Amino acid sequence: MSNEEDYRDDVEDDVEEYEISNLLSYFKKNNINVNGIFTYESRTVFLFIQYQNSGVDLFIYIPSKYYIKPDNSVKNYFLINMKAVDEEDTENNSMFSNGRKNVVKVSTENSLTRFVPVFQESIYKLVYINKEMLSYINRYDGVDTFLFSSPFNKEGYYFMTDLENFYKEGTNLEKNLMNNETLLYTKVYSTFDNEIPKLYSLLTQVSVDAKKFSGKTENQTYISRLKRINDIMNKNKMEGKGVNDCLGLISTVRSSNIKSMFYMEKIIQFLKEINEMK
Repeated sequence: MSNEEDYRDDVEDDVEEYEISNLLSYFKKNNINVNGIFTYESRTVFLFIQYQNSGVDLFIYIPSKYYIKPDNSVKNYFLINMKAVDEEDTENNSMFSNGRKNVVKVSTENSLTRFVPVFQESIYKLVYINKEMLSYINRYDGVDTFLFSSPFNKEGYYFMTDLENFYKEGTNLEKNLMNNETLLYTKVYSTFDNEIPKLYSLLTQVSVDAKKFSGKTENQTYISRLKRINDIMNKNKMEGKGVNDCLGLISTVRSSNIKSMFYMEKIIQFLKEINEMK
């Protein structure tokens, strides 16, 4: 489900209109800072808040049935207009484009997708934000992304809940969120401790393969091998000998070369993603 579809998920419900000034007043009375207001097609979609008592950050997702249009009361807040992602908004998903934005987008969406099972039964989801975009796990356990028309000033992963659960939790939300955060870290880090030792040898091998790789040498070796096989095959033809072994060897060399090319492409893409996400 796309972010546009998710945002219009409940268009058949009666839309209730609210004054954003009421929300902002509520936050102020409860010692909550608003560090960002994110709009899409003139509607407020996300609020980025921080509890001043604990420093806990939280995104609030506002379903489309709650029509909250920014007004003059937002003039002293950080207002970000968002747009949906289309093919013209991000660089081509290609190793040849070197598009940083797309590398981060794809890597972030993949990471969030892997975390979906952890949040399926929770009222909390995850958001990743940087100066250019916001990616999040939606209420249907899919991952969507919005792009920004102007830069934002923070980067990182944050918890998110929707407006209904924000009000349901009330004064308990701050404490419950911190408890959920502790449970999440305990579960995930335990999984990491089990998985990482299994990958030590793989990381070493990838490092070795990357260091010793030379595209120029690989290409020259491939061309040289094909030439030698073709020379033998042509000689066998002139002598009336069979060429089936040569044909099989050509097929093996071609297949091996392509496999090697894609393996190295994966290594390059993996390292680029790690570099961008550090």
